[in-house]
Amino acid sequence: MMPRIVSIGTANPHYTITKQESKEFSRRFFQPHFSDIERLWQVFESAEIENRSFSTPLEWFEKPHDWAEKNQLYVQQALELSVRAIEQCLERAGVTAEAIDHVIM
Repeated sequence: MMPRIVSIGTANPHYTITKQESKEFSRRFFQPHFSDIERLWQVFESAEIENRSFSTPLEWFEKPHDWAEKNQLYVQQALELSVRAIEQCLERAGVTAEAIDHVIM
């Protein structure tokens, strides 16, 4: 039997912000490090991205976190999003996990 893609699943992080909110957040977050931050804002307009998604509230980024804490959050969120996407994929295909030979991410 030829391998085939039988379903695709997606999962997005829970926290979504608008382009304007993203721009305002970047000002607060990066301005202390970049005196000419305004010239970089053209990126927001030219990218044509209306919304951005995050796995944690923006306030989390405003506090310092060490590498271990950031990595732990990444692993936790990546696992949760992966499980949601896989469950959606299986449901759409109408099969159980045992029927799957390969998962491509």
